Amino acid sequence: MKTFGPKAVAALLLCTLTGCASTSLTAYQDPAFTRASYWKFAVLASGVQLDERLALENRLVGALRNKAVAAEPAMRLFPPTRPLSNEELTSALLADGYDALLVVQRVEAGSRLEPSWTQILGGSSSADTAEHLYASYDASLVDLRSGQVAWMASARTGGSEYAGVAEIVDSFASRTADALEERQLLAIRPALDR
Repeated sequence: MKTFGPKAVAALLLCTLTGCASTSLTAYQDPAFTRASYWKFAVLASGVQLDERLALENRLVGALRNKAVAAEPAMRLFPPTRPLSNEELTSALLADGYDALLVVQRVEAGSRLEPSWTQILGGSSSADTAEHLYASYDASLVDLRSGQVAWMASARTGGSEYAGVAEIVDSFASRTADALEERQLLAIRPALDR
């Protein structure tokens, strides 16, 4: 019988006690955009309340900036009180030097009860359960010059019993930026913008 060493137990405890979240992501890149890369992104979250939109856009912008590309939340560029048509949005972004629009929509969110870590580690009560948050998102990367979707993804993020909404959103944002980088869709900023 194989036993877990102290490092494995410490890692498990650290993850459960600090509120870890993880994201699984399935993506598709349009073959017409296999050589495309983008350096200036606008990030637009839709289908969520204003506070969630702000948090989601800001966390995605942070994750993209960590990959050395320029990014701004759409909410900072366009006040949410002023509806714009797709044509107006695209024209304004192109005029400001943006080449990509990352559109994100939360399609599902909730929680489920699962055994608590105390039960898993030998707790005596079968009633030791904990609430685990989860959320599902769809993301589309729009090439602003052509107006076509260059890349799209569906993601599901789940957390430990100590993970809150912030950890769920952080995990999704980081995994999305990683996926864009893996597909080589992130270009290095031009020297003038550094």
